[in-house]
Amino acid sequence: MIARALATLSVHGRLCLMVGLVAGVTLPQIAQTMAPYLPVMVGVLLLLTALRIGHRAALGALRDLRWGLGAVAVLQLAVPLLAALVFRVFGIADTPAALAMILATSAPAISGSANIALMLGLDGGG
Repeated sequence: MIARALATLSVHGRLCLMVGLVAGVTLPQIAQTMAPYLPVMVGVLLLLTALRIGHRAALGALRDLRWGLGAVAVLQLAVPLLAALVFRVFGIADTPAALAMILATSAPAISGSANIALMLGLDGGG
């Protein structure tokens, strides 16, 4: 019964996403009540995505680990440090705009990108 309901929901993933976003905005009390459970819900969604992708695709992604770690080092470490250095040289490192730009450049890519790829019918595993 649960498997059938989840299969139906997965077919209509885009609609579920939109309904959830609208519900979060229009029902703030429920959203506030669920806020403490958000980390657990995100973890469950990531686990379900990993299970949906499958072990073969995940192992294939592990082969690209060197490229992935290099990209993370450049995009989430080198670029923010370079931005901080440039802002320091120009004397604007202590401004809110500079801090926002440094934080934005150091933030990870959207963690749900595999989910979005799967909803679009693309390969979410690599």
